[in-house]
Amino acid sequence: MTINPYAERLKPLALIIFLIGNLFYCYEFLLQVAPNVMTHVLMRDFHANAAQLGRLSSAFFLSYALFQIPASLLIHRFGARKTLTIVAVLCAIGSLLFGLAPNIETAFFARFLIGLAGAFAFTAVLYLIIRWMPGFYFALFAGITQLIGALGAIGGEAPLTELINHFGWHHTMMIFAGIGLLIAGITALALRDRPSHFVENQTKTNSNTWIVLKTIFKNPQMWAIFIYGFMIWSPVITFAALWGDPFLQLESHLSDLQAANMIALLWVGIAIASPLVGWISDTIKRRVLPLALLALIGLFAFIPLLCFNNLSQEIIALLMLLIGFSAAGQTLIFAVVKDINTTQTSTVAIGANNMAIVVSGVLLQPLVGTVLDWTWMGKIVNGAPFYTVYNYRIALLTLPVCLLIAFITATFFLKETHCQSLE
Repeated sequence: MTINPYAERLKPLALIIFLIGNLFYCYEFLLQVAPNVMTHVLMRDFHANAAQLGRLSSAFFLSYALFQIPASLLIHRFGARKTLTIVAVLCAIGSLLFGLAPNIETAFFARFLIGLAGAFAFTAVLYLIIRWMPGFYFALFAGITQLIGALGAIGGEAPLTELINHFGWHHTMMIFAGIGLLIAGITALALRDRPSHFVENQTKTNSNTWIVLKTIFKNPQMWAIFIYGFMIWSPVITFAALWGDPFLQLESHLSDLQAANMIALLWVGIAIASPLVGWISDTIKRRVLPLALLALIGLFAFIPLLCFNNLSQEIIALLMLLIGFSAAGQTLIFAVVKDINTTQTSTVAIGANNMAIVVSGVLLQPLVGTVLDWTWMGKIVNGAPFYTVYNYRIALLTLPVCLLIAFITATFFLKETHCQSLE
């Protein structure tokens, strides 16, 4: 008998499990964006240029992308509790190693380790949502998950700047190592993979991994989803996670704390829009229209940021909110992944899509750094290369192009699912 999803109610235990699962996701997001407020001190202490810093920051996204599919398979095999406990410890070790790093090579390995652990975070939470929440609420709770991640990212802006100014970046990373161990303990003791009434279908998913992957990658709609996810998240992973803070300090003559607060508003936009867009999409039974509109919002917000001089702080704040709002398309695209995949393939498909999204950081963070070095005039300030507003604007032009491609992909290549799942 088919159960009306609207009649299903959320249970308090399900909400508690959901929040516990999100502890590591929030923590991982803070570590993901941390280099954005450390650009000058990292370049100074490691004697690095922009390209080298871009590669250092992208080490996180390199391992994050590489381990997405293995992570999804391990989560499907061993569950969220065991995997999140182990990777939280691994992330704590990476944070400690980064804080103790004597050179950029050690720091690169530490970031790689943190990214490897982070690869499990979002997929594990979606795994829990599928098993604990009524299906109708998937897009909403995926959006709430993005909200929680955005809160972690906000913690990685102004609050992290204050910590670094007070304790130094080395000791701050050691503090975060301790937080990781605390999260591992809470996860091990309190998280549960599924409610007692949930029947896990184990129809040869583990033994037929290649068949599952082949099914996913032979679906043209999955490729359209990959492209959209890559493009819509590129401003966040490139601008908000690394290059936005120094650009705003230079372009608008902001202090490091003021610039961090502006970037935090981008994450506020993501936090507000992600659950809201998920709810709207589920309510109007449309996926493609919201996805296309979100890409347009981001495109039109980025153009004045890169083309006009001396924008007021009020205008910059509005643009940051709009860019963050547009990035909610990253969350909604996971609902499309769920719509077009079965329960047996959804976990792996989610991992594959997350991999495509994070590849944008692997490629674009070093690319922007490389363009900065190409256009650099050779000036050194306080022991680090000095890049002009012109250098940043040229390098960041890739981002509105990405948003334009996201709009075209959503409009012409994504098929409307009307929020109907295969199961």
